[in-house]
Amino acid sequence: MAPYHQVVLFLHLMKECAGRRFILVPRKENLDALARLGISLLDAKEQVLGLLPCDYVSGPEADFDRPRQEVWVFGLTINTTDVYVKLTVILEPQRCVCISFHPARHPLEYPHRGA
Repeated sequence: MAPYHQVVLFLHLMKECAGRRFILVPRKENLDALARLGISLLDAKEQVLGLLPCDYVSGPEADFDRPRQEVWVFGLTINTTDVYVKLTVILEPQRCVCISFHPARHPLEYPHRGA
């Protein structure tokens, strides 16, 4: 678990990078989730930009596909559905990559709720 201040720093960096370029990995699960939730890619980006430290679930952890990249997991609620959001930030060129954006398969735990 990352300390609260580290989550704050990651969110600041992520939002700066997402403002420049936001990429949702076009996996079937992510695209199906957007359709089921009734939201667009722009809506998903806005949801990610609205994440707060209390939405933190876990990370940083090494990305399975790119071990030198860190991934962070957050949760949010859209239309009463708990949504699992996995993000990474790439600095050159600056961009935020949303690896996962889909209904949570398991209940999410939020270690910084109430912090």
